[in-house]
Order: sequence, then C-alpha cells, then structure tokens
Amino acid sequence: MTVILDASVAIGWIAPTQTGAASRTLRASGADFAAPWVFAVEVRNGLVRLERRRLADPVAVDAGLAAIHAEVDVKAEPTAQEFARIYTLARAERLSFFDAAYLDLAMTLGAEIATCDAALLAAAARRGVQGRDLR
Repeated sequence: MTVILDASVAIGWIAPTQTGAASRTLRASGADFAAPWVFAVEVRNGLVRLERRRLADPVAVDAGLAAIHAEVDVKAEPTAQEFARIYTLARAERLSFFDAAYLDLAMTLGAEIATCDAALLAAAARRGVQGRDLR
C-alpha cells in the first residue's frame, strides 16, 4: 500500500511535539510512503520555523531528515504538463498549489493520502481519494 505523506505528518515525525499517536502508528505500519517534490521544501521550511521558535532541536532535525529521506520516495519535479494539471486541480479544489501537488500524486498513483490538513482531506474525498486524518 502506498501512502502519500503530507509534510505536516513528516514534520511531526521529526518534532514529536507536533504529532499524535495516529501519526506514529502510520509510520510503524510498514506502508510505502511517497511524496511530491515540494515535500522536501515544505518539510525543511516547517522545521526551520520550529527551530527558530525553539520547538525543535537542530541535531534531532538533522537526524530526522536523514531518516525521512530513507523512508519516503520523493518524486521528481513535475513536467510542464504536470504543473499545468496540478494548477488546474488547485483552482478547482481551492487548494494551495502545494496541497494540490499531494492530491495529484495520490490520484496519479491510486494511493491514499495522510495529512493533518482538513481542506486537503475534504478535497481528497471529493476526488475519490482515501484520506487518513492525522489531526
């Protein structure tokens, strides 16, 4: 089973104060995790913000990033045609471009999506994509 992993979930794996038991259970489930290219940017952005607020330890963050890269298949940057498709999806579902990239990948791979984002979960449901609510 492939699960598209939203950055919010991975951030919680690295900064435990940002996650709950459902997220930890998912990580231990043995699922195959994948994410769009923007995942790498979003995870690092979230973590640097937590470090600045002293909610994440830089040493733990570095170790956590290495572990995440070993666990998550981060897909390559989309082609121009794929960018256009994601943009159209973002418009139609009123999502950020980033969230639409996660949803598009789930639709493309026939995978479920794991997120803490209510709007992304709702859009996934409308598109027939199974969502895991990890809030």
